[in-house]
Amino acid sequence: MIVSTTVLLVAASVSNIVSKFNSRIADSYIALAIGIIIAYIPILNAWVAPFHTEVFMIGVVAPLLYIEGQTTSLSSVKSELGSIIGVTVTLAVVTAIMTGFVVNLATTAAISLPIAFLMASIATPTDATASESVRVGLEMPQGVEKMLKMESLFNDATGIVLLNGTLLWATAGQLNVGGSINEFIIAAVGGAFLGIVAAITLISFRQGLSRTNMDSTSAQNLIFIMTPFIVYFLAEELHVSGVIAVVCAGLLQNNEGQRSRFVNPRQFHNGLQLADLMREILNDMVFVILGIMLVRIFREDFGYHLDTRHPFFWIVAGVVMYVMGLLARYLYMRFMRRSRRDSLLFSLGGVHGAVTLALVFMVHADDIGRSAFSMLVLSESVLVLLSMIVPTVAFKFLLPHGLSQKEELVESDRIRQAMVAKAIKAVESMYLPTKVKVSVLYDLRDQVNLNTLKDFWKVWLISARYPELTPAETELQMRALRYAFVVERDYLDEISQMEHMENYVYKIYNDVLLSESILLNSTGKLDD
Repeated sequence: MIVSTTVLLVAASVSNIVSKFNSRIADSYIALAIGIIIAYIPILNAWVAPFHTEVFMIGVVAPLLYIEGQTTSLSSVKSELGSIIGVTVTLAVVTAIMTGFVVNLATTAAISLPIAFLMASIATPTDATASESVRVGLEMPQGVEKMLKMESLFNDATGIVLLNGTLLWATAGQLNVGGSINEFIIAAVGGAFLGIVAAITLISFRQGLSRTNMDSTSAQNLIFIMTPFIVYFLAEELHVSGVIAVVCAGLLQNNEGQRSRFVNPRQFHNGLQLADLMREILNDMVFVILGIMLVRIFREDFGYHLDTRHPFFWIVAGVVMYVMGLLARYLYMRFMRRSRRDSLLFSLGGVHGAVTLALVFMVHADDIGRSAFSMLVLSESVLVLLSMIVPTVAFKFLLPHGLSQKEELVESDRIRQAMVAKAIKAVESMYLPTKVKVSVLYDLRDQVNLNTLKDFWKVWLISARYPELTPAETELQMRALRYAFVVERDYLDEISQMEHMENYVYKIYNDVLLSESILLNSTGKLDD
């Protein structure tokens, strides 16, 4: 397991680095390609352990949903509760019923009705990560984007309950509708209750720590990292929905952050950085895992259909599931009096990913037969691929283009260059000892990568050979840099009155503030 995790982490890191050099291709597709490459390299493929649904759900899905919950306003969930129940329960169940019958008819009953409904149930959950990946650089209407996010946060639980009910039908020949309804209510209400109780307990504990005189930053970070794993594990042990539990825990802690961010600003900032890091790594890991799984699925299961009377019905089933999903989602939104365009965007935005394949492996081949299991795995793989490829192409024509990553980088560099030029000019006009001025100018040029690798090693060798600045010179250096940062912030304030403050401008402003914080911390001013 350690070796597997290491390989996946390295692959996610490589994917992240490669994506920075190629802004035209979404990060997720690069990670997917790296996963496929790993699966085709025997030694690397052997190092990655077989897929385990339970490990994937608790190790990857739980923290991702927890972080997504933290970035979602609790008030917005309450105001949209009716719509959320509509898309995560009503739409999911109606879509599964329609799809099950049509898959059975389209394959001329070669796929039995219980197996068809099992396929349709697994096709229920959508994936927020995959949905975002197919519209990178494009501007989705806010209302549709919000609905897609809410759907993907909560509909995993519906999919799991439907899966359990249809699996019982496929294996024992019994369809217990009443039992499935009771199971869903218990799972949903119990998961929400556990998530709320866990969140209130942890919030009270953390807030108590924050209001003491002790430095609890490390403890707080550890609690943050462990929370989704603990909450999900407890929920599953109590036979309630771990998915809903971690989402509810995240939602409540969103409110905590908004009301206590200035009690311990450093801890709050660390939490934001830690959440961003975890989200970025886990998102890339999801698609690396998806790439490996797809190769393994087609390699291990494809051969089971070549000699049957219906060798390609798995393709028919996959296409039917995707088309029926599109149709049901579009009609639902039209029924809710949404525009044709919003309805179309919502239908295409229901992208499936690794979570769908994770549900596939909750079914054991021995339960439904090896041939039926292979049909199930391959058809769901077709669904996942179609749900990613079709909107990737369609959204290029349906959605307006925002600034690409490359365009944002160019504009950000222009502003940053002008900002640093102002600061350098201000420092050059100051009377400072030569050694101090050279050091300050070097640090300012570092903000825009004007110092070459050769410059770095030259300065490094000088600092290693000769004594550091005297205390008096260090004080002058700090004051000069702080003055330069004030000049930079004033410039950003000035242009903000003339230009629209895009996210990248806020990022530059944040970088300047962080630079000053690092300066103060490195000179011991925050620790006195």
